[in-house]
Amino acid sequence: MDAERLTQDALGLPRQQRLELVRELQRSFVQDRPVAERLSWMVDAMNGIVGFDIRTQSRKREYVRARDIVAYEARREGFRYADIGAALGLHHSTVVLAFQDMEYVLSEGRAFYNDYYELREKFKKAI
Repeated sequence: MDAERLTQDALGLPRQQRLELVRELQRSFVQDRPVAERLSWMVDAMNGIVGFDIRTQSRKREYVRARDIVAYEARREGFRYADIGAALGLHHSTVVLAFQDMEYVLSEGRAFYNDYYELREKFKKAI
């Protein structure tokens, strides 16, 4: 789907449909990009959702959770640990641990489970 056709098609549509077309264009744009750019785009999407830069080397809970979600979702999409770490400014072993922690938390149904799914839905809509 090319941008010019999407723009022309979207002019007479309601706002929600225009937003859906924009998301479709963004997804097709992202899929054609190299790994580093796609991961960077995912990180930027999460930054927009949570309202701060998750690449900041903070150990505050909200920063760690946001980074963990991006790492978990990126790994589930097939990205390498080293690439995810580079995008987040972390060592790949930290990304491995984040992925394992997320699997554990989600399998145990802890309190973070609901927070994860709420934030994940926002994240999926953003990317």
